[in-house]
Amino acid sequence: MWRGRLRSRVNVEKRIDGAGAVGAHKTSTLVDLENRRPMEIDPLLTVVQEMGWLVGEPTPTIDVVLALVKLRERMALQGD
Repeated sequence: MWRGRLRSRVNVEKRIDGAGAVGAHKTSTLVDLENRRPMEIDPLLTVVQEMGWLVGEPTPTIDVVLALVKLRERMALQGD
């Protein structure tokens, strides 16, 4: 199992502040959902799950979030 640690040049607080500074903004995923289009979640979530499988690392939180996002997408595509 991989036990490495990813390092980022930007700390969490700066990321949150940066996101808040954007102001009123809708992500493309939200726009897709509102317009009843398939959401582009594979590059955001599915890839993380697959990377976990590849290195033998469980991804229980990603698994739950991905299942919920897919469920919400199906609901939107069916008309809620």
